[in-house]
Amino acid sequence: MPFEFQWHDEDRKTAMRYSASGEWNWRDYHTCVRASTFTLHGHDEDVDMVVDLRGSTREKLPSGLPAHVRTFGKKLYPQFSGRAVVIGMPPDGLEALEVTESRELPTPDGVIRFVDDEDALNTLLQAWRDESY
Repeated sequence: MPFEFQWHDEDRKTAMRYSASGEWNWRDYHTCVRASTFTLHGHDEDVDMVVDLRGSTREKLPSGLPAHVRTFGKKLYPQFSGRAVVIGMPPDGLEALEVTESRELPTPDGVIRFVDDEDALNTLLQAWRDESY
């Protein structure tokens, strides 16, 4: 499957990770996110989203980037927090999205942040959990 999901933090279950691999498209991403909502039944805490594009083998991102990226963090299920963090967004994707200097993109449901590595990702997720963001 070109997109897979798993808990980013299996012990705490506060972030769901969606990882791209190979030649994926937006339908693959959206199908994966919808399938992941079944794991949230009975879950009591807010869940942040992590979108990991580093496993992609695509030369270019699929068309429709601005519209699809704005669905990252979308509250499709009550437990989704509206916060999403993307790791591995190519520089041309960041330019197309016109993100702020702090590498943020506001959305109707929350905010998307773009990071370069796992350390930055984990620091941001911890700040969100601590509500120090």
